[in-house]
Amino acid sequence: MNVPRPLIVVGVLAAVGAAGWIGTRPDPEAGWLGYVEAETLYVAAPVSGRLAARPVERGASVAAGAQLFALDPESSDAETARAAAEVAAAEAGWPTLPPRASVRQSLTSAARPLLPPPHS
Repeated sequence: MNVPRPLIVVGVLAAVGAAGWIGTRPDPEAGWLGYVEAETLYVAAPVSGRLAARPVERGASVAAGAQLFALDPESSDAETARAAAEVAAAEAGWPTLPPRASVRQSLTSAARPLLPPPHS
């Protein structure tokens, strides 16, 4: 039987290619099938303030309950003192306010000239 030489070369190349493909295939038991889904989580402080420390870098793995950042206590203390002063000032001015009825009466008296005359 006389087989043409190019056909032998093609056959040998096909056999070598098939052996290489079979030999380099990954083991089906070694891998996992599926996909990975990312979950974005936005983290914020319960109060506003100046950032004092950030021990965790962006993208790093963090254990549950680990401290992600620390707020400057001086800025929050100053904000609390300012708010307390505003409350004290408002409470001090409360007794000097006119009663609601007198405020309503003065507003009505001021608006009356702006109304159109009644139709008879």
